[in-house]
Order: sequence, then C-alpha cells, then structure tokens
Amino acid sequence: MRASAVMVLASSLLVACSGSNGDEAPMPEPDSLLVEALVTLQLAEARAALMEENRDSLRAEAYAHVTRSTALDSVTIAEAVDRAAQTPEAAALLYQRVADRLAAEQRGD
Repeated sequence: MRASAVMVLASSLLVACSGSNGDEAPMPEPDSLLVEALVTLQLAEARAALMEENRDSLRAEAYAHVTRSTALDSVTIAEAVDRAAQTPEAAALLYQRVADRLAAEQRGD
C-alpha cells in the first residue's frame, strides 16, 4: 500500500509543476538513486495492475528491491518527493527524469 502512496505522490509532481520566469538559478539534478527508485516502483505498480494474483507480493518485492539496491526506504522516498514538490522547478525536473527513464525502459534501452 505504501508503494501506491509514493506513486500517487510521484504522479502528483506533474500537477505541482508550473512555468519558471527564467530569472532563477538552474535546479540541481535529481538524485539518481531517487529517480531509479521511482522508476522501479512505477514499473512494479504497472506490472501489479496487470496481474490477477500476487499484486501485494509484487509491490512488497519491489520495495525490498529498491531498499536493497538504493538504500532508500519508503519514508525516505516519500520525504524526497515531498521536498521536490515544494519547488515547481524541482518537481518538473524530477518528473522529467523519471519519465525519460520510463521511456528508455519501454524502448529497451
């Protein structure tokens, strides 16, 4: 269930985005571990949506994999997404990095 909450937060990043006036310093790149974690969780959610059985176990395994491979737990991920959502430019950049990685995954890159 925590995966769903994080995915809702990540999905809401697009809604939180607004245009920049161009006078601000460029935003730093989102942490690659956070991007990788969000991509992994999004893919797990998509796979779970296609499955009739074992949805919860797939979600649990996705979180276990993210924690093992990135050392980010669900609380850390949610806090990082919340921080990014506070700044529209950071939210847009994080969203774009995740979208780019998902597109690359779909292409098989």
